Amino acid sequence: MFQSAADANEEPKKRAFRASTFSLFLYAITAPEVLLQFALVFGLISRIDHNGELYSKIFSEMTALGIVIVIALVLAFLLLLFIFNIIKTVILYYGFTVKKEGHHLHIQRGLFEVRSLSLSESRIQSLQIEQNIWRNLLGLATVRLRIITDRNGDDEVAKRLPTLLPLVKMKTAASVAHRFLPELVAPKNLHIHSKDWYQSLAMGRNGLLWFWLLLGWTLYFFCNPITVLLAILLSGLVFAAGFYKGKVTGTTTILDGRVLVMQTAHLFDKKTVYVPWNRIQSMTLSQSFWLSLSNQRAHLMVLIRSDNGVSSVECRYLPLKEAKAIYQEYQRK
Repeated sequence: MFQSAADANEEPKKRAFRASTFSLFLYAITAPEVLLQFALVFGLISRIDHNGELYSKIFSEMTALGIVIVIALVLAFLLLLFIFNIIKTVILYYGFTVKKEGHHLHIQRGLFEVRSLSLSESRIQSLQIEQNIWRNLLGLATVRLRIITDRNGDDEVAKRLPTLLPLVKMKTAASVAHRFLPELVAPKNLHIHSKDWYQSLAMGRNGLLWFWLLLGWTLYFFCNPITVLLAILLSGLVFAAGFYKGKVTGTTTILDGRVLVMQTAHLFDKKTVYVPWNRIQSMTLSQSFWLSLSNQRAHLMVLIRSDNGVSSVECRYLPLKEAKAIYQEYQRK
C-alpha cells in the first residue's frame, strides 16, 4: 500500500521514498477540506441568493420530495466533493518521491506539471507528524517540515509547510522519517500521554466554558427540544475534543537530549513536533492566577522560526516539574 525504495546496497546517506497511488487516494478522502468546501458552496449560494428565494424554492421542493430524497441529495453532493478532491490530489501529488543525497532532500511531485524542490538539512527548523481524526482511526499520518528559505529565490514552498511524506502508517512514520533526518527523528515511534486525568478534565472544562459563553445565549432566542438536544450533543463533542487534547499533550527529549518533542492537539487533530534546541527562538513558562495558587501546573510555549515569522507550539497544563525541567534544559542549551 505504501511503497518506499531503499536498496540495502546503496550509500548510507542516500535514501528514497515513493508514495503509491492508493496512499494518495487515502490522503484525499481523509483530508479535512471536504467539509470546508461543502460549507463554502452553501455560503456562496447565500451570497448569490440575497432575498432567500432560491432557498425557499429548494426547501419547498424538499418538503414535497421527502426527507429521504433530501439526505440522498446531500450525500450525492458530498460524494462529488470527494471525487473532486481525489482527482485534484492525485494530479498534484502523482509520482511523489523523496530522495536524500548527502545533506540535501529532493522532493518531486505532479502529473501534468512536475514540481521539484531541493532542500538543505540546515534549513529545516522542525518536523511534525500530523493525524486528523480520520487518519488516526485508520492508523495513518502525514509528515511535514517547517523550513526557512531564501526569500529572494524562486521557491514554491517559501510560505508553507512542505510535505515530506504525504501518508504513511503511523507505526512506521518515525522510522521512515529517520531515514532522511536521522539527526532529528528517532527510529522508533513515541508514545506521549498525559501523566494523569487533570489535563484532560481541565481542557474539557475550558472547552465547555468557552462554548457556552460564545453560543449558550442563543438558546434564549431559539429554545425548543431540537436546539436543546443539539446543544447537548455539541457540548459532548466539545468536551470530548478537550479531553482528547489533554490526553495526548506532553513533552519529551530524544537522541540523547538533543531534540525536544512536543505533542498537542486542536479539536481531534494531533500534532507531534520535533525541534532541535538550537532551532527554538524562545520559550515561555507561564501560570495563570489559579494555577499559581496550587503551583502544580504550568503552560509551556515554544516559538519556532519560519518564513512567515514564527510559529508557536504550546503544551498546556503540564506538571510543573516536567515544564520546569524542559525550560531549564533550554536555558542550559
